[in-house]
Amino acid sequence: MLYSLAVITCFVLQAEPDTTPQVKEFPAYSCRLRLPDTYFKWSDKEMPPDFLAECNNGTGISLVLLARDAPKAAKLDDSTIDQIRNSYRENDPVKFMNGKLIVFKDVPCYQYLLKIKAEDSFTVVRTFTAHQKIYTLFLNLPSDQLDDKENRNRIFDAFEFIGESKTSKPSYKPPIPETRKNPYRFFTSLLKYFFVIVGAIFAIGLWYRNRNLRQDDDF
Repeated sequence: MLYSLAVITCFVLQAEPDTTPQVKEFPAYSCRLRLPDTYFKWSDKEMPPDFLAECNNGTGISLVLLARDAPKAAKLDDSTIDQIRNSYRENDPVKFMNGKLIVFKDVPCYQYLLKIKAEDSFTVVRTFTAHQKIYTLFLNLPSDQLDDKENRNRIFDAFEFIGESKTSKPSYKPPIPETRKNPYRFFTSLLKYFFVIVGAIFAIGLWYRNRNLRQDDDF
């Protein structure tokens, strides 16, 4: 009898649907975050201000979403990138490793890597602006998961925009590297001189042609 009751209880528990929301929407921030797969769960700990959601899969991988209002003139440029780099100090618990400009969700995004000094883990950070907001995604990874870029991108894709974008088309263009500036300037100057010389030759040839025609008319 007890065995039968236990079997029935287990069956009921297994049949009970999972009511955990797979997606959390934040209309005020024009975005949403979904669980990357069935192994991820939402964190139930209290979040600091502007941190909207956190999910993890219990293996040291977690994704955290931060969003806040952006100043009217906010844009992703060299000055902003320098500010991000310089915000990390030697005595901080994390160390800035490297960064690069990428495109994420069709907007410019600065992706950079942080090393957590006290642990054998890293944080890949993506910062970008859209909808008059500044978004930052923190993907915490154990060191042995860092090189799995495919899985990393899959987890980042759990973030999505909602609503119509209020952001104009990006106009940011990376500056010409110092190693290319001098050859670039030399080539531009050479091209200008080429057109000047060709124009002068054409003008001289036209002058000689007109002069010969006038001489033929006089003869």
